[in-house]
Amino acid sequence: MYYRDRTDSFLPLTRWLLALARFTAVTFIAFLLLAPLVRMLRTSKEKPLIVMAMDNSLSVIQGEDSSALTAAWESLAQELADDYDVRPLLFGDQVNPGLQADFSEKYTDASQLMEEIRTRFTNRNLGAVVLATDGLFNRGRNPAHDPGAGQWPVVGVALGDTSAQKDVRISRLFYNRITYLGNEFPMEVVVQASGYAGETLMLQVLQDGRGIRQVPVRVPTPDFSTTLQLVFPADKPGITTLNFSLVPRPGEENRQNNVQTAYIEVLDARQKVLIYAAAPHPDLSALRQAIEGNQNYEVEVRMAPAEVDDLDGFNLLMLHGLPSVKYPGRELLDQVSREAFPTLFLLSQSTDLRLFNALDAGVEFNAIRNGWNEAQPLAQERFGLFTIPHNLRDLTREWPPLRVPFADINLTRSAFPLFNQKLGSVSTDYPLVVFSQDQQRKSGVVLGEGIWRWRMQEYLLRGSHVTFDLMVNKMVQYLSVRADRSRFRVMAEYEYPENIAVNIGAELYNEAFELVNEPDARMVITDAGGKSFPFAFTRKGMAYTLDAGVLPPGPYSYNASVQLGEEAFQRSGKFTVTPVVAEMINTRADHSSLYRLAGLSGGEVFARQEMAEVAEWIRQKENIRTVVYEKKTYAELIHLKWVFFALLALLTLEWFIRRWLGSY
Repeated sequence: MYYRDRTDSFLPLTRWLLALARFTAVTFIAFLLLAPLVRMLRTSKEKPLIVMAMDNSLSVIQGEDSSALTAAWESLAQELADDYDVRPLLFGDQVNPGLQADFSEKYTDASQLMEEIRTRFTNRNLGAVVLATDGLFNRGRNPAHDPGAGQWPVVGVALGDTSAQKDVRISRLFYNRITYLGNEFPMEVVVQASGYAGETLMLQVLQDGRGIRQVPVRVPTPDFSTTLQLVFPADKPGITTLNFSLVPRPGEENRQNNVQTAYIEVLDARQKVLIYAAAPHPDLSALRQAIEGNQNYEVEVRMAPAEVDDLDGFNLLMLHGLPSVKYPGRELLDQVSREAFPTLFLLSQSTDLRLFNALDAGVEFNAIRNGWNEAQPLAQERFGLFTIPHNLRDLTREWPPLRVPFADINLTRSAFPLFNQKLGSVSTDYPLVVFSQDQQRKSGVVLGEGIWRWRMQEYLLRGSHVTFDLMVNKMVQYLSVRADRSRFRVMAEYEYPENIAVNIGAELYNEAFELVNEPDARMVITDAGGKSFPFAFTRKGMAYTLDAGVLPPGPYSYNASVQLGEEAFQRSGKFTVTPVVAEMINTRADHSSLYRLAGLSGGEVFARQEMAEVAEWIRQKENIRTVVYEKKTYAELIHLKWVFFALLALLTLEWFIRRWLGSY
């Protein structure tokens, strides 16, 4: 272009400059087509990470000035931020990023903090963990015993007051949160005292705001602990509140730990059993005594022709000798069939077997003959509807026979025999006691009369009725527990801690028992003072969920409602929000774990007043330094930005000179 074409009147030096610029650009572009690689050395710097973890629990400020502590902590963070990568964390019952503590957490879980540090900062340049705490850990593993203790230097800042304080406290309550009406329930109360040797404490007990008991506690030593065993009656259904309090003593500074409250759900779970018989019989007494031996059951016996207008209020119906020719009981049996009511049939000589066959009880009699057989029970090993006493199979060999109908017996697919018949020395496949269950109904059949002899025989041989009574109670329990067939169901816990949001679920079913949640569902929660809080459920999948937030401690009741088409559904219940007092049980700081952590990791512990010295200690550590990383890489030359700009400069230079000199 410049050697042969002389039309442009360029000076020789200009011509050589333009030719050189074009030659260099074209040659380099052609060279780039070969995709040449260049070796590169990249360097990066990582400042040391300093994790500043502050105990955000309630117990910290019992011996500290919170505003002064927060100011000193923020000042330390600012001083370290110039030379280090500072990551502030707050820990209590949870671990959250942040520098400004409000000291409101209800628990102190340092094991969560250690796990968080491992998860977030593994394989990082972690220089040190500055841990400010009073050492009172009441949830999770003690950090001094954590498997990762010693992996990084721990610089402790000892908070709180370690001086001995005069204090009396209720440190723990042990009890079952659910009991049954009419029972007695035990409670264990752990009472501790410091600095009151030789004195007598007074424990006061209030039930639902009414004083019911005072228990004196003698304190023989300066550091005293004892566990009181107390028993209370469950005399009314619902949530009962038991308040335990120690009368404050002179010189006691922390009185918040003198009181603890227990909320116990008393269930009126008594199952009502109706025994309806064709005539008086010893079997009735044996059944009644066996069932009423369990305080959770109540038995009522009625004789035909006394009417049973309604089965509402009963959980199980026992029919002895019914239906019979004299008392067919069609209306009652129609109600049993219509409502799928659980029923136990006990056959006797008055039972009309043809009427019985029409009841679909899982057993059918064919080729019925006049006469009765004597059949002993033969326990079936594969029976699995409910557990039976382990010694039942051995005992039944000694039980006398029952009088059973002389007929052929067929079982439906849903029937499972508990006992088969043993006729003399011959074991048969005919059932003696059988249970059946389908999607709608549970039923049982005792195919003979005379079970009172079983109870008498056990007492004669063993001196008790324990096994027979337990077997009857297992039968009653299996039959009386009915599946929840309600179409609107609310799933609420009995108890929620005060630091956890109250979450309640609900399900709504259409007539085909398919989950639906198109209608709006609502709930009204009422506290002990009668104040109501309305809420609306939100839809989650095909169900409902409700987040009522964090509620103050105390008993609550709720009423949930929803309308599906023309049908309105309501469900009510109760729950309790329990106070969390773990942080106030013991407020005397304990720094032993902090010193152990520092010793294992090569760190050091500073007093609260020495917090400003932490930054200087970290700077003096030779192993807490910025890390420089070098990485060798290979990259195509065309990916380097300076190559692009160099080519652009050469081509632009040529174009500019040509245009300046008037050429194209």
